[in-house]
This record gives sequence, structure tokens and C-alpha cells, in this order.
Amino acid sequence: MTGLRKIRVVLVDDAPQAINMLLFYLKRFADLEVVETFTSASAAFGWLLEHQVDLIFADIDMPELTGIDLMKGLIDPPRVIYCTSHREFAVESFETHPIDYLMKPIAFDRLQQAVTWATESILGLKLEQVKVEDPYLFVKEVDSTAAVRVDIDDIVYVQAAKNTCLIKLLNREVRTRKTLKKIRERLGDENFMMAERSFLINKQLIVKIQDNKIMLRGLQQGIPIGPDYAPAIREFVDARLW
Repeated sequence: MTGLRKIRVVLVDDAPQAINMLLFYLKRFADLEVVETFTSASAAFGWLLEHQVDLIFADIDMPELTGIDLMKGLIDPPRVIYCTSHREFAVESFETHPIDYLMKPIAFDRLQQAVTWATESILGLKLEQVKVEDPYLFVKEVDSTAAVRVDIDDIVYVQAAKNTCLIKLLNREVRTRKTLKKIRERLGDENFMMAERSFLINKQLIVKIQDNKIMLRGLQQGIPIGPDYAPAIREFVDARLW
């Protein structure tokens, strides 16, 4: 997340399934808040005359009022991303200065790119890429065909051991053949850091650092701090020390 206010979003599409698809995708973007949806551009127009939003995802070819006409009719229109099955409206749509023009069926990577541009434009930020909230993943267990759900916030640490990795959760353990390097790449550095060559820990679950060990929530024994990783851990702690 950017740490700033959320971008208020409205969805307008005469196809309910298209709205549902966008809702499913957009809930993964922490900076966006969908405040209303409409299956009629006319209904959206009336609502937008009395409410202020930042961004509209609009279909173009709709009964009574097109998405382009909707944007042209608003005195102070929000930014818009068009979502359509028709390429032929692209030139006309430029009159409303859209952030993007997405073709249905919409690929998630194209939607993510459009959201990144919208966030830069609306919040005035230059971002590498809008972060996606992905609160869980599925892990295939060793010697099993099962794919087990792992909630990322519940991961206390990941420990590499021979050809497997142990994922220690707050209430259970999962062992997988994924390498520690792959798991670290998947989890990212925002909430996780290396404590020792074979230990990746959840920074949010640190409760105490003492005697060159890190105590984590739910553990009775500390995780040793490796000399190569001590400076990063010290920097993390010092930044929050008061």
C-alpha cells in the first residue's frame, strides 16, 4: 500500500458477470476501494452528479448511454479506464483522456498495469508496480498430493533443512520441497527477513531480541542471528527503537 488515502472506484458495465470479474480482481489492490457498481450508465450518471469518486471502470457499448457519453456528460469527470470488447471505440474514447483502454476478456497483468498508471496519476506517485494483496498461498506438502493453504501472516519462520523447507505457522507446521530461496522470493522482503542462513523470519512476529537470538511469537526457543544478517536486523530494530 502507498500509506495514503484509498482511491474511490465505481464500476459501470451492463454485464453483471463483467462487474463480478472486476470485483474479484480489484479486491487484491490495497489502494483501491470500490464504492459502487452500476449495470446502467444512466443510473451511474445520476449517482455521479451527487457523489465524488476518483476512478471509473466503464464498459463502452451499453444501452441508452455509452461509457464514453457518460464521461462526456459529467462536468468534472473522474479518471476512467475503459473495459470493452470493441476496438473500434478506441479513437473516440481518446476525447475523454482515459488512463487505459482494456480489451475483454481482461488479462490480470494488463489490469495491474492500468491500476499502476491510475495510482500514479491520481495520487501523484511514481511507483514501480502497484502491490497486490495476496494473503495466502497453497503449498504442496512433502510426500503428499495435498495442496495446503498457508496464511502468510501466520508464518512464524521458514527453515531450510536438506532437500526440504519447514514452514512454521502459529498453530501448525507444513513441510515442502520448495527451496528457501524460492519461498523468500514469493514472500518478499516487506514482512520477512533472513536471521541466519537457514532461517527466514516474519518481522511482524518478533517479540524480543536478546543474547544474539530472536524470540518470535509462538516459540519457546529463540532463532540464532547469523553474523552476515546481524547488521540488517540491527538496522530494522534501531529504526523502531524509542
